[in-house]
Amino acid sequence: MKLFAVPQTGLHVELLLRDEHCPPHLHVENEEVPWEARFGFSFVTDLVTLMDIDPLDEAPSARTIDRIKASIAADLARCRLAWWEKIGTCCLDNRWVNVGVPALKLLLGYERNAVQIRTARYDAADGSALTIHLHDGRTHKMAAGQGIER
Repeated sequence: MKLFAVPQTGLHVELLLRDEHCPPHLHVENEEVPWEARFGFSFVTDLVTLMDIDPLDEAPSARTIDRIKASIAADLARCRLAWWEKIGTCCLDNRWVNVGVPALKLLLGYERNAVQIRTARYDAADGSALTIHLHDGRTHKMAAGQGIER
């Protein structure tokens, strides 16, 4: 499912629907010089990362990678909505977090005073809200992208 074109590259950002899996990510494929890259994104932060390129010896330039990342970052709301509607998860279940001020902090693993996420739900109609239900019974609501990730 093509989401949008990447300016000045002739490339498109796509959400593939063949057995997609966590973490949330998008694909960009170049058919002229055959390579495919995956870019990760989050419902907690606005960070966009390059996950991998295959084959690596045909990798695009750093400028092309930066343009793709900037395009995804500029349209994260659409990317999150497409992932949520087609894949149905924020990929946060059972992740450890610290719920603090000023923001929710997503952790790599257990830390002191951390709690696990039971479920997370994304609601684009509610201002891109992320509602997180924790295993300790609390609920935390925040705008997507306003958290911290380690």
